[in-house]
Amino acid sequence: ISGLECWEVESRTCLWSFPKDFASTLHLDRDGRRLFCPRTGAVDVREASTGVLILSLELDPSLRWGFAVSPVTDTLVTGSPRGLRFWDTRAAK
Repeated sequence: ISGLECWEVESRTCLWSFPKDFASTLHLDRDGRRLFCPRTGAVDVREASTGVLILSLELDPSLRWGFAVSPVTDTLVTGSPRGLRFWDTRAAK
């Protein structure tokens, strides 16, 4: 992977792109409006249509890319050897 890119298929236009710091697993929220992008030591939450950073959640350094996005709430769950952490991504808590 050379980076993260978002393309508008019909016009074949790249809407936004970012360098290779992202992992290969990305998740959309339940509305398809926010993109959860894991990178070293954090999960960035970005506006899916523009790529604009909404918030960055700093993670436990021992996280091994373990995270899930709830399909029915605004909760992100991250895992580490110390346990699970639940994040309210709308409130950034």
